Amino acid sequence: MNWIHVIANTDNTGCDIPNRLRSHLNHQNMFGWRGINKPIVITICLILCGIVVAFTTNTASIDVLYLLMAVYGITNTGITILLVVWIADVWAKDSGPYMQAFQFTTSLAGIVGPLVVAPYLPSNIGPTDDTTADISAIKWTLSIPYLIIGIITAVNAIPFGLMLAFNSSQLMPTKLIFVMIIMCGSIKALLYGIQEIQLTNITKFSTEVGLTAVSTQYSAYFSTCISGATAASQALAIPLARYIRPLTMLWMGIFLQLLSQILLLFAHKSVCLALVLVLYLEPCGNLWANSPRQLPNRVQTDSKYLDQ
Repeated sequence: MNWIHVIANTDNTGCDIPNRLRSHLNHQNMFGWRGINKPIVITICLILCGIVVAFTTNTASIDVLYLLMAVYGITNTGITILLVVWIADVWAKDSGPYMQAFQFTTSLAGIVGPLVVAPYLPSNIGPTDDTTADISAIKWTLSIPYLIIGIITAVNAIPFGLMLAFNSSQLMPTKLIFVMIIMCGSIKALLYGIQEIQLTNITKFSTEVGLTAVSTQYSAYFSTCISGATAASQALAIPLARYIRPLTMLWMGIFLQLLSQILLLFAHKSVCLALVLVLYLEPCGNLWANSPRQLPNRVQTDSKYLDQ
């Protein structure tokens, strides 16, 4: 379990690097940042991301796995940051529904992903099962969906790069936006911490209630339920973002998440209550973390896509 936490933190650290550097590099024009062709960067990131995903299950070295997770975090979140900046740049203060829709599509991927992988997982692995002979078979079958997803990701780099290469716009960061990026990064770090705590809590909870033979397929379906609840909350947030101020949504999300954390203390041995709270906690966290921030409109009149 400790190794899993370290691997997850390596991934999150890689995700944090583009967030921290982009504003400073763009503001200071270090290393020719403003002259970098962003569509080419996105295309390269997609190719690297696809390669990493395709070969994730084929490594037996923990050091190589650290490296793959770090590269995945950098490339995946680098693409996400550029897309979010583009949305904020094009729609400015009206970008709320578009931001929520962007997060909603991400949640849909969270629903589909575990369902795709679940058929390739063993139906049940108990502590007394002799699975030594099946390890290579499981590893090989898991390579199939990972390889397919990796190839699709890499192939999408070509049309995606061509689409973004036609027009350009640029969001020049200000001190206020820099502070907001730091705040958003801190909030996201908090949510990652909560997710890590939930993993250990679910493990302890399963032991206390006697769920010691939970199958890996059940875990995949459980992840789908969490992503489904998140997607539902973000789908609801799309119309709400047009009528509710971002600050109001922020305080609503904080209050609901605090309430769910308090109730979680009483879910000591109640399977139903724990399941409901986990399905409820994740959407609340994403709701207020993804609340739209009103950014100044810096859109050029003849451009819609992010290039420079």
